[in-house]
Amino acid sequence: MGGLIMDKEGNLYGTTWQGGNNWNGGTVFKLTPSGTLTQLYTFLSQPGDGCNPQAALIMDKMGNLYGTASYCNHAGTVFEVTPEGKEATLYSFCSDNCLDGEYPFAGVVMDKKGNLYGDHSRWH
Repeated sequence: MGGLIMDKEGNLYGTTWQGGNNWNGGTVFKLTPSGTLTQLYTFLSQPGDGCNPQAALIMDKMGNLYGTASYCNHAGTVFEVTPEGKEATLYSFCSDNCLDGEYPFAGVVMDKKGNLYGDHSRWH
C-alpha cells in the first residue's frame, strides 16, 4: 500500500498489507534488480507486533528500515527492521487510553540525530 524505496545498489524495499507467514499481518520485503524477492519480516511473528503496514518505509545510513504498522498491538506501532530481517517495535500506540494517538496510517521521517517523527491527525 505504501510506495517503494531504493538503496544505493538498486534494491527496492516495501511493505505488503497482508500476506507472509501470518496471512493477516503483512510483510517487509526486498526486491533485487535481478528480480529476487526476499521477505525480510512477517508481522505478527512475535508478541507486541503491529500489523498491516500502509505507509512507505524509510532507511537510515546503516540500512535499517523504519515504518508504521497501522493495526494490532493496541492500535498500531512504529517499527524497525534490520537488513538481516530482525524486527523491533519502537512504539505501541494507544497503550494508555489512546492519549498518544492510534492507527498510524502515515509513515515516519528521521532527523539528523536519528529521531523519528510522524504525521498523523492523532499523533506527532
